Amino acid sequence: MHNPRRPRKSFRTPSRSYRSRRKRNNHSSKRLIFFLVIISVCVWGIRTITSRGNSVSAEATIEIRRGIIEFSLNGEDLWTRGNSGQKFLEGDRVRCTGNCEASVQLLDGGSVIVIAPNTEISFDELQQKSSGTKKVSIFVKTGTLWGTVAANDFSEKNSHFLVQTESSEIDVKGTLFNLDVGPESLLRILQGEASLRLANENKKKEEPFLVNEGHMVPLKQVSSNNFDANEIIEKIDPEFEESEWNLKNLELFRPQEAAEIRHRIERTASPSTQDPSKNGLDSPVIQTPAPGAIIPAAQDMLSLEGTAPVDAYRISVNGYILTKFQPGDRKWSYFASKKFGTLVPGKNTFKVVSISRDGKESAPAVLEVTYNATSDPVVVEESESDFPVPVIQFPSLADATQAFNATEPILHITGIVDPRTVAVEVNGFRLKKFKPGNIEWKYIANANYGNMDLGENIYTVVAIGPEDERSSAVLRVNYVPQ
Repeated sequence: MHNPRRPRKSFRTPSRSYRSRRKRNNHSSKRLIFFLVIISVCVWGIRTITSRGNSVSAEATIEIRRGIIEFSLNGEDLWTRGNSGQKFLEGDRVRCTGNCEASVQLLDGGSVIVIAPNTEISFDELQQKSSGTKKVSIFVKTGTLWGTVAANDFSEKNSHFLVQTESSEIDVKGTLFNLDVGPESLLRILQGEASLRLANENKKKEEPFLVNEGHMVPLKQVSSNNFDANEIIEKIDPEFEESEWNLKNLELFRPQEAAEIRHRIERTASPSTQDPSKNGLDSPVIQTPAPGAIIPAAQDMLSLEGTAPVDAYRISVNGYILTKFQPGDRKWSYFASKKFGTLVPGKNTFKVVSISRDGKESAPAVLEVTYNATSDPVVVEESESDFPVPVIQFPSLADATQAFNATEPILHITGIVDPRTVAVEVNGFRLKKFKPGNIEWKYIANANYGNMDLGENIYTVVAIGPEDERSSAVLRVNYVPQ
């Protein structure tokens, strides 16, 4: 029943203008949502792309060998004393003063430059991306650099390692190089190759040309009209290759190659013309072996040991510089071996000399011993190449056809190898503690670890050369515990 007091609900139909306005609002909302989705996708894409090339740590770390280095941060003229381990960024400058020497590890340390005294450089570019791109650009104002640049570090197509001067731009990859910047600027490529661009009389860089291993180029202004790169490229001077500056740097990164050069110097050295008695440098002391010692044939090698004077910078034995001796060391040692031709049958004379930092030599300490080489060789040699076979120093056998009788469960097998050896293996096991440039090796046969069994054991020692040459020696051990 209808209640007249209760108002009826209104069912008013929306007007045409209202429906049209609501429809337009719906379309506007959809367009807004669509544009927001597009913007979100673009932002996500940009972030994804840029994240692939994010910068990671890009810095240069310096280690001081001697003296004082100074640095100036980007945009500053103030020079401040630096410390070992200090890190520098793009735009910073470094200089060596006085007798300073320092090495600089670039980016993640795969490439290193060595700074000589009176050298100033700036790090114009230091970039490293997570994508693998690496960029280094060093400007050398004056001085001398010795550098090693890893090829794999800059193999990515957008990567580069540039060394620039006022008159040149050098692109190096997988290269050992030396750069002098001064009155007579010169680039030497010791290993690998480099792309070089020289400036012309208008101070514009000419087209790049290749400088190969073993060559050097003067960094001078050239004529753009008749410039011919072949006319200025020369062979590296032997005096530089054998210089102490080159050798001491080479020993840090290519020790076996440095050892070869020193051996070559030893073989071709002429008698010294200086008078050692006037140099005021004390002679080394030879402690072992005793003068006049008789060396049995079974030993096949000889270890000389002694002490060095306080001011000795180097020690040489018969003209060979001991590479392991460092300035300040008081002990020195030298190994003579029949296999290396430094221990010969009959009388052997060893002259040990101390050398000062400026190259002056002391009077020699002289030792004479006799090598009684009348027995058979110590080891049975099985040589697969002309590379010198390893020498087994212990255990030592007078008859190589017999086995060494071991009564203890642990046997230390030791010996020496050619200085060019890059690795040593015993029964296929590569000795982890042996490093390229070493001559001594050691292997532990341990019955408890399963590499020495009851009865006869055969140990094949393999020396591996720099070109994967291989030679071997064999030791027989008969393990009979007491």
